[in-house]
Amino acid sequence: MFNLEALSEAAKNLNGSGLKMWLYLNKNQDGFKVELSQAACRDWGIKKDSYYNGIKELIIQRYLEPVYEGSNIYYFYEK
Repeated sequence: MFNLEALSEAAKNLNGSGLKMWLYLNKNQDGFKVELSQAACRDWGIKKDSYYNGIKELIIQRYLEPVYEGSNIYYFYEK
C-alpha cells in the first residue's frame, strides 16, 4: 500500500523517469533490500535511459542517498 501523501509529493517533484523509479522502489516493504539494476526494471517497462535518468533524479531530489560517500549502496526515502 502506498502512502498517498508521499505519492502526491513525488508526483509533484519528479519527472516521468524519476517517478517511475520512485514507484518501482516504493513498492517494497520497509527494510527490503534489492540489488537494483536496469535489467530488473525492464519488467516495469523502464528503458535504459529512463533508468539512469530516474536514478540520477532520485539522488538529486534526495529520495536516494548513498550509505556513505562514494558508495553504490543507497537508502531509499519515500519522501
